[in-house]
Amino acid sequence: MRVSAKEKVRRDAEIAHDRARGLGWATISARHGVSERQARTIWRESLQQVSAEPVDVRDALREAIAQLDAAVEDLALLAEATKNDAVRLGAIKARLAATTERHELMRLSGLLPFDARAVQTEAELRDINGACAGSQVPSATAQRAARTVAELEAARFGTCTPRGTRDGPRRGAPAGGRRGG
Repeated sequence: MRVSAKEKVRRDAEIAHDRARGLGWATISARHGVSERQARTIWRESLQQVSAEPVDVRDALREAIAQLDAAVEDLALLAEATKNDAVRLGAIKARLAATTERHELMRLSGLLPFDARAVQTEAELRDINGACAGSQVPSATAQRAARTVAELEAARFGTCTPRGTRDGPRRGAPAGGRRGG
């Protein structure tokens, strides 16, 4: 039996949706009454509609975070509304997983640090640096503290500023930058 153009468009969209969800070719073939080869052809054609243009990384990051936030909210509402304990537990676990994914995404994108201890150390060094600026701490000590803070910032934001490159070689290092010899 021949399907109408409208039914074919609907069927092809369902095939593409099923494949995108991870269903296998045999399942898709049986579900939609087409051969596996035809299902693969429909899938390849649907991929032609997917944009392969470069994306703005910031927009993609915002979109991913917004989607995770929406998932967290939906799961919180589901956990709140259900009477079924198993559904509630599943929603809570999924919400925690989505929250973890959100934080990991933010870490990988540089919005959150990887090491919370480094943040604490950085804050402490900033406090020390601020105290040094307004006290009788020797100038060399204040400069070392400022360099350490700058190095932590450089490490956090992915830039490379090796020790001694701003103010000459490290204390105790020969002018050529090598020790020993």
